[in-house]
Amino acid sequence: MLRVRLFLVFTCSAVIGLAQSSKPDPAIQKIVSEISSDHIADTLQKLTSFETRGNFSDATQQTRGIGAARQWIYEQFRSYSP
Repeated sequence: MLRVRLFLVFTCSAVIGLAQSSKPDPAIQKIVSEISSDHIADTLQKLTSFETRGNFSDATQQTRGIGAARQWIYEQFRSYSP
């Protein structure tokens, strides 16, 4: 939870810094408005559920380790756009 809060603080700080230095881009404002702290927390919890994501974990496992995490991340990216 602390990581999520730190991420949000840094993200908000960066957005505020950009907004102060230039005219806000409506496309970027839309993207930023869609950021959800709940979604970020859910993503971190899901990645944690793979237990280890170390480089030396078994890349062929479907439910644990770097292989499962890599497949889940890939599927997330595919869901954003076909």
